[in-house]
Amino acid sequence: MVRRAAGGNETVAAAVVGAMNPAASMVVELARRLVPGAIDPERVASGWTGARVAQWVSIWTVVAASFAADLTGHAALSWALDAGAVAAYLAFRVARRRT
Repeated sequence: MVRRAAGGNETVAAAVVGAMNPAASMVVELARRLVPGAIDPERVASGWTGARVAQWVSIWTVVAASFAADLTGHAALSWALDAGAVAAYLAFRVARRRT
C-alpha cells in the first residue's frame, strides 16, 4: 500500500489513515491499545539513540578542543578542529539517513 501511495518511491515504513500520515508515536500507541503485548517497549526507539548521543558527544568534544586550542594561541589548529566538527556533523547526518 505504501509503495502504491508514493508511486513506488517509498522505502521507509509509513502509515496512512484517511488523508493523514500520523506520527510514529500515535501509531505505536494505537497498536499497543488494540493488541496488548504485541509491541515490545524495549524495541521502540526513542528520539535519542546511542548513536545520536555518541554523535553529539564527539562533536562537542571537538568543539571544546577547538576553544582550548584558540585560548592557547593556536588559531590555525582551532580552525582545523572547527572544520573537523562540521565534517563530523555532516558525516553523521549522511550515515543516519542511510540506516
